[in-house]
Amino acid sequence: MADTGVLLNRWAFHFRRPGIEPPPIEAQQGSPTGEVLIIFADSEQQQYWPIEPESMTRWAHAKPIIDDLAYPCAELADKCTYTPCRRPRGIHIGTIDSVMKQSLSFVLGFVFATHLLYAADMPTIEVALKAVGLDAGAKDRVLAGEIVSKELAEGSDKELAAGLVLQIRAPLAKIMQAVREGKTFEVNRDILAFGRADGDLDKLGYTAEEAGEALAVLNAGPGSKFNLSNAEIGRFRALKVKLKSADPRKDPQALEAINTEYRAILANRLTAYRNGGVKAVAAYSRDKGESKPAEELGLALNESLVGTLFPEFHQALASYPIVPQEGIESEYWWFKQRVERRPIFILAHRMYQQSADHALMMERQIYVGASYNSSQTIAGGVEEGGNVIVLYGNRCFTDQVAGGLSGMKHSIGRGEMINELKAYFENVRKMLEK
Repeated sequence: MADTGVLLNRWAFHFRRPGIEPPPIEAQQGSPTGEVLIIFADSEQQQYWPIEPESMTRWAHAKPIIDDLAYPCAELADKCTYTPCRRPRGIHIGTIDSVMKQSLSFVLGFVFATHLLYAADMPTIEVALKAVGLDAGAKDRVLAGEIVSKELAEGSDKELAAGLVLQIRAPLAKIMQAVREGKTFEVNRDILAFGRADGDLDKLGYTAEEAGEALAVLNAGPGSKFNLSNAEIGRFRALKVKLKSADPRKDPQALEAINTEYRAILANRLTAYRNGGVKAVAAYSRDKGESKPAEELGLALNESLVGTLFPEFHQALASYPIVPQEGIESEYWWFKQRVERRPIFILAHRMYQQSADHALMMERQIYVGASYNSSQTIAGGVEEGGNVIVLYGNRCFTDQVAGGLSGMKHSIGRGEMINELKAYFENVRKMLEK
């Protein structure tokens, strides 16, 4: 090769694992000096997974590393000239001549081609069913109309986890439109009201018929009756002093004052979450200690198979709100739901990723007013022949199944959750298949 040519000294992607430092990829001048012009090295941070995903999709483990290399390479291609170049993230640059830029074009082509190969290697329904522990005949039962359920492994004595697989005889676009418009809330008879938390929170509140619940929250203290932090309990106590002896069951102004205070508390919780993610979710005060939904939701994410099957979606969820991902959207909802015959306020973050033939959705309940602490749902849909096969997993955390007789409580609670989910999805399916 001529002296002005380029030699690729080592050309292979090395994927990091904990404790292993891979060699970098170098490109050298073919001159006798052997000057190193460009070094590809994933040097910014380690990329590794708690569960090895290679058995699911060949390129799943490569995707984040490819992204880390692709973006600075694209920046380099835009900004480099024939003179010394600025040093982008993760790439160390010497003098670059025109031949080096041609080599860089080859490098970029390889990186983006590998990225496209990854995108085409989506897991099949059969692979996804196997990943959640369902047998080979599960798909046939789903196609025959059965809603197939599966108990999922639980990582906490407060956790209840279950999964469902079903077929909906409707196109994916129709299903996602219904989800995004809140139509699936409407088929749940226990959801009394709902709206966008980042725009319609002023509509949330107790009605005159629910004023007894408003009086109870005004008198709330540490314990399991309500899920409130110490600071939030203090806010209601201060409001009680301000209202003096006013009774919300008899005084509409007192009821509105309580609703206004509750809305302000939820607005603060939503702002904290949107700024700081799961770690910013405040704990609930109990008679002894606290319940920590932040830790529960972190556990739910680590247990989820979405990191194995869809690492890009997992990365967006894990890094929220720091690193927004292109093609992944977030929404924020509130709803008032009847739980154990009580009206409970809930704040939820929803995240979506959708293509022509598949979609992913996550719902993370970052605040629940009572009964249980938190919940995370992840669902995926794949369209085949105009119908959609839906995989759904829910992880719910409640103090009620911890402590004595925990095993029996879990068995009963899990069974009730599966039955309720099946009934709900039957209603959803009827609505969408009309």
